[in-house]
Amino acid sequence: MSEGFKRALQELGSDVELPLDDLHFPLSLTDVDGIIRWQNRESIELIGDRQGSSYTPVVAPDHRQAMQTRLTRFMFGTDGARDDEVEILDKDGRRRTAICSSLPIKSGGKVVAILTIARICPRTDRSSAAPELTPRQRETLRLLAAGYSTQETAERLGVATETARNHIRALLRRLEVHTRLEAVIAARRHGLLEPEDPTEA
Repeated sequence: MSEGFKRALQELGSDVELPLDDLHFPLSLTDVDGIIRWQNRESIELIGDRQGSSYTPVVAPDHRQAMQTRLTRFMFGTDGARDDEVEILDKDGRRRTAICSSLPIKSGGKVVAILTIARICPRTDRSSAAPELTPRQRETLRLLAAGYSTQETAERLGVATETARNHIRALLRRLEVHTRLEAVIAARRHGLLEPEDPTEA
């Protein structure tokens, strides 16, 4: 919790409540041993009541090693807040794609837990045709998938920053998504990018 957030809560009063259970996104709190300590209602509805159990069965088998690596990095403080595309298994055993925002929770300067906010991506009809991309859009997509910033993308493309920003906007519109991470997920689903290696950190 940031100092500014703490101060704002204190100014509002000592009896301030945070109704996290009412958020319309799945939330869970996992300790550094990988045990799920708390879930809100949306999380329980998605993956079932897993409180007191390991998070591992919730993650698709081919993504478990990558998640274990990330958990270790959180524990040692080498990773801060981050967003990841994760394949999970819902309570019915169906594979779902989620964009997970993970926040390290600290006590005494040490990470003691990880708060995860998930956004489930809508299922895509895999039989639908992949959108046609221009060569420039394909190159822009490759750079986004590699994690380049707008400035770095501009340098790689040899264009001005605003031009690169326009290329990115056009790519998002073409893929009918709103964020860069969603663009990469959609592109992989349509076979426009190679699948992510789950063993990569």
